[in-house]
Formats: sequence, C-alpha cells, structure tokens
Amino acid sequence: MSRKLSVSKLGLLVVLTCLARMSGMPTDNSNAREISQYDRVKGGRSGQDNAAHLPPDYPNCLTPRKGATRRDPIYGRAIKRLTDSTKPGPGEPQSMTAEYATQNHFNADETAIFVTYSGHDAQGFNKSVVQILDAGSGDLLYDLPIAINNEPMWDRSDPNVLYFHAGNALRKMVLGPEGTSTNSLIHTFVEYTSISSTGESDISPDGKKIIFVGRVRTREKRARERDRDVFVYTLPDRANPEGKKGPVLDIAGSALDKAQITNHFVVLGFNDFRCMGARTSLYDHKMNLLWEMGRYSGHGDAGMDSERNEVYYTSSADAPVDDRNYQHCVNSILKFDLAHGSVTCLETGDPAFDWSLANHIAAPDQPSPWVYVSTHAPCDPDPGRTDPSCQWKPYTNEILRIRSDGSGKIERLAHHHSRPHGKDSYAWQPRVSVNRDGTKVLFNSNYGLHHKRTSCHCKVSEEYTDVYLVIP
Repeated sequence: MSRKLSVSKLGLLVVLTCLARMSGMPTDNSNAREISQYDRVKGGRSGQDNAAHLPPDYPNCLTPRKGATRRDPIYGRAIKRLTDSTKPGPGEPQSMTAEYATQNHFNADETAIFVTYSGHDAQGFNKSVVQILDAGSGDLLYDLPIAINNEPMWDRSDPNVLYFHAGNALRKMVLGPEGTSTNSLIHTFVEYTSISSTGESDISPDGKKIIFVGRVRTREKRARERDRDVFVYTLPDRANPEGKKGPVLDIAGSALDKAQITNHFVVLGFNDFRCMGARTSLYDHKMNLLWEMGRYSGHGDAGMDSERNEVYYTSSADAPVDDRNYQHCVNSILKFDLAHGSVTCLETGDPAFDWSLANHIAAPDQPSPWVYVSTHAPCDPDPGRTDPSCQWKPYTNEILRIRSDGSGKIERLAHHHSRPHGKDSYAWQPRVSVNRDGTKVLFNSNYGLHHKRTSCHCKVSEEYTDVYLVIP
C-alpha cells in the first residue's frame, strides 16, 4: 500500500535536504564523485534543440556542495561547484566570482584559477581581494595583496606568474611555496597618473603584449581622471629586456568602453567617440584604424576560430537597425573575421535569440569551432508567476555554445540558476568565461538562494554568488 507524506512532513524534508546540501553532506543531487568522461559527453538534450526548457528543480534548493559534481537535469553536462560563500561570519566570503567573460581565469597549466573574494577578514573588516584557487577542488592556494581592479593576467607559459597594474606601474607577480608571493616592477608610465585595460582585456594569445589605456588627472576641482591614450605594450624578453611602448591613439574627449587585443589587432569599443556616438573599431598594434565594425559597443570577445582566423564575436542586441553590419543578422551572434573584414551571422535557428535576454560572450583564444554565450533574464521568469511579459523563453538562463562556422549548430550546456535579487544588478549575472581552448567553462551563480521557499538560503549576502565549472 502506498503512503503519502503530509504537507508539513514534506516541507520539513525539503528543509533538511537543503540544509544537508549547504553544509556539505552528500545527497542524491550533490554527488561527491566526478562524472565519467563518457557520461559527461553523453549528455541529454545538448545538441540542436531550440525549445524552451524550464529546469525541473528551479524553485527548489539544489545547490551542490563545494567540490561536488552533479549533472544538469536537462542537458546532462557535469557541473562542479568550486566555492562556498554561504557561511556567514568574520573571515568568510560573502561572494566569490570569476570576474568577467572576456578574461582567462586559468593559469598556463590549468591547475589554478583566480577569482574575486568579497567579504570580511577575521577582524570583521571589509575585504575584497584576488584569490588563487585549485582549479580542481576550489581550495585556497594564495590570498593575493591585490584587488580585481588591478586586472591580473596570467603569463601564457609560466603557471606561477601573473601581471597586474598598480597606479601607473605594470608589475609582475611570482607565486611561491606555501601561499607566498613576490612582485617586482616592470615599467612605470610616468606620463600617466594611472593605466588600465578597461576590465575586459587579457594578455595577447602569444603572451607578448598587453593593451593599455593611459589616464591623466583633469584640472577640474574634483581632479578626476580621464582616458587620454590607448597603446600596446610589449612585455620584456631576452631580445627586448626593457619592454616597449607602441604608438598611441589619442582618445581625449571619448568614452572608452572596452579594449581587447589579439596577436595582430586591437578591438576598441566606445560609448562615445569624440562626440560622434558609440562605435566598435578595429586597429592594428600601431593604433592605425583599419575599419569600423559597427555603430555601437556591446558585449563581445576576441578569439580564434577553428581555421586559426583571429575573430571578434558580439551580439546584435543593441545594434542600430540601420547598421549595415547587423541588418542581415537580427537576433544573432556575429563573427567578424579581423584580417579579411568579413562578417558571419551565427544564427541559432527558429526561434532566434530573444534579446529581452541579456548576454555575455566568451571566445577561446586558441583554435576552436565554438563561441560561448551565457544568457540571463532581468525580468526573472518564475514558474509560480503567470506574467505574460516575463515568460520562460528558449535559451533563458543558460550556458550554451554556438558553432563559429555559420552552420547554426548550437549546444546547450547547462542552466545557471542565477536570479536577480534586491538592489543587486550585476553580481548575479553568470558572465560565462572559458579557458584558452574552450574545454573548461566557468560561470557565477547565486542559485536563486534569495528566492528559495525554505530556510536553506542561510542568510546569504545581497550580492552573494559562487563559482561553478562546466566541462563541455
């Protein structure tokens, strides 16, 4: 004879299960073992599928414990939780994030990643630093004396070396034994008060060059800084022990949004370029203008396709309807071949992307047939609501990848489960990022813990988020 649980007992069971998951106890949905390579690739609906799929566990508490791997219930991919920011108190993080989609967070041998720690130190004071974690377990390796605004970038060949800027100086950090590190000066740009890579750049794929924006202090009463020059800096090597600053592009009076570098090109995105409006433009390393890519600056990333072409991917979400590069690529991801000046429309089939979904884009900088996209829905669709303006549409709140050859093939990897909450308008965004060849994918998620109908949210912070790994 079958038995039915009462509502009160069922609610208690859900709460106890949630608390078990959050405290690290294994449960049916937080398997401690790794998924085998066969199971990982086998998946479920990871192929060409363009229907709307609502994750069956969306309203519930299914956060895997730190270090545990579980399978996405719809797409079958292995997802591993690398960090845990749910434990309140001094010395504990309130948020851990892989900062931005266009950055490579993995070191040269992919044994470690850098993340942003936000929370309090042991004395209860605010703390926001860069930490180095073991890429497999998420365990802390280094607590670095820099913040994410110092824009760390991994050396391409030495797994123990990072570069970062502080003020107007470029510095080199070497990771030592037992959590120690040392840093040394590479170059001081005395002509600027500070330098930046706009928070969206990385070292060039060949490991030789970094794109910088030089800033100067204005003469206004508040003495604010403004962008003045953009230039490519070649790192020191045996042939050039002093390093080299390349020619500059004067961008005074412009609002620079992003700067990205490949082995041969620089992509600059402006919210306003010399009072002529927004645009995305391509330059060579001597800062000569090659061509205008579009009259807007949206999310995008530079990388390399399977034919070894240097490319730039962006979405058509915010493009003017009369822009010639976007007219034939409505609701799509676009691929710009930087050397040849061609544009390929990476369509997703029928239906196409609905740009009420926001997105981030990540591109491998080694030869790869894929570009990676995360979507997030600011309107926060919920199975418990029937608001017609906020429905669960195809590709909602997903991590996916699209073939870069224009074939329209798409693979949907996972739901990220992150949801907007309160005044937080940024931390909850998943911001997918990939390693050099696209074989490992990171994303951030608050797993909707602020919305859970049980006590398993553990009073997480307003900007709570943790870092997860997907292995495509």
